[in-house]
Amino acid sequence: MLSQLPWFFWLGFGFLLLSTLAWYFGPETKVIHFALLFVWTLYLFVGPELMEVNGRVNDTYDWMMGVQYIAAGRFSEFPYSVYPGYSYISSILGNICGLSYFQLPHFIATVFHMIRAFAILALARAVFNREDQILLASLLLTALLWMPGTHPSPHSAGFIVLLFLLAIMFRGERSAIQHLLLFSVVFLASVTIHPVASLMVVLWLSVFVLTRPFQKRLGVTYIRSLSIPLLALAWTALLAWMLWKARSVFEAALRYLPTLLSAPLSLPLAGYVQTNTVYRMASIYFTVVYVAALLVSITVVILTDRHWHADRTAIFYPLFGVASTVVIPLNGFNAYDAFQRMYEYATPFVCWFLVQRATNRRLVLALTLVGALVLFPVGRYANEAVAIFSRTEVQGARFIIGRTTRGPRIVSIGIRPYLASLAGVLEFERTPSIVERPPQGDFGVSLMEVAMATTSSTTKNTLRYLYGDKVWNDFIDELSRHDNGIVYENGDFRVIRF
Repeated sequence: MLSQLPWFFWLGFGFLLLSTLAWYFGPETKVIHFALLFVWTLYLFVGPELMEVNGRVNDTYDWMMGVQYIAAGRFSEFPYSVYPGYSYISSILGNICGLSYFQLPHFIATVFHMIRAFAILALARAVFNREDQILLASLLLTALLWMPGTHPSPHSAGFIVLLFLLAIMFRGERSAIQHLLLFSVVFLASVTIHPVASLMVVLWLSVFVLTRPFQKRLGVTYIRSLSIPLLALAWTALLAWMLWKARSVFEAALRYLPTLLSAPLSLPLAGYVQTNTVYRMASIYFTVVYVAALLVSITVVILTDRHWHADRTAIFYPLFGVASTVVIPLNGFNAYDAFQRMYEYATPFVCWFLVQRATNRRLVLALTLVGALVLFPVGRYANEAVAIFSRTEVQGARFIIGRTTRGPRIVSIGIRPYLASLAGVLEFERTPSIVERPPQGDFGVSLMEVAMATTSSTTKNTLRYLYGDKVWNDFIDELSRHDNGIVYENGDFRVIRF
């Protein structure tokens, strides 16, 4: 992380942190202070990502391939066509701005990060009335979103729309008809972008309809009338989409349901967590410590608030939203992904819960905000070695895809986009013989059975992170024993014939 983020990043980080504390302990909140939200968004998300040559995270270009399929008029062949909203949004933005396939991820990331800041601010304004609470909730929610999932993807776009939908639900000034129309349009868009986010919105709407009598204690409202028709419309739209366009996702959830009900804690492990290297365990320990610290903050707020006994329902009301995230594993996610998504979808309600008592517990909230901001770069950028890939990977992918047929078997291990996505070609079916993703469980690939193998810094970082230094050294030894000459080399990415 320190090698990726230079010293002047940390200098500016410290200045921003001091500015935030000066506002927090200052006498009042002015309009100018809301610039902190957008400056932090630029500093934590946009700046470090624009420093990279390529888009971050291994599946960024896999999702971006939808733009290529749209341009070719073959979107129905795209493997992720069940999420058309994201692909068409990316395609429209790319055409308007005249961006190339490789320029688009950086632009989409910047646009999404800034739109998410506005969505966070809209939600905070819908829930809170005081300016200091609105800004505190916005900053805290931004700082808590260090987990993966904010890179260009349907999941990221769906989360942004989800925030806007929550803001609409808790905004009570408009008439019932205006609310109904606005919510319906935005919700229908969210269904085409990411059905899981839409499912969470429907569940939250259901919970808030059922708990409607408690809302007077909170002083907040959502759609005051027509809530039942709106709920019926939302469920109908979601189920219709799942049965029509995203039928495979719906069927997978139904197949997984009996297993989950019989053993609710026996979630499948992620494909890469069976081997716990020192590098991977550092990430796991950080996540555990981070969540534990957040739980401590929540506990302190509860135990030290002298007024919570008198109004327990109002204080704990936001936790209804947190409880709803237990349905996430129904989508068949493994334990690691399920935890990340449950955490992300719970963060708006965790912030609501903490900030509603900010006046009484200012020091606790200040420590929570500072802790979240300080730990953000660690959680998001400490594993950059396996979250980014060099330009040489793109050049190597073009070489392999351009010369690959169905015949030769190629081993090209790395946490990165598929080689076809890196090359920007549509013919995924041309490369069925390329082994790209690390195998589950103990690593083992017999190089006696392959025609070619690739090695690069991405391969090295992947094997060391997932399986340890010994496996990487064994892989290099295996390559040297069967090496029959270098077919291609561009400085870092090599293709070796056997």
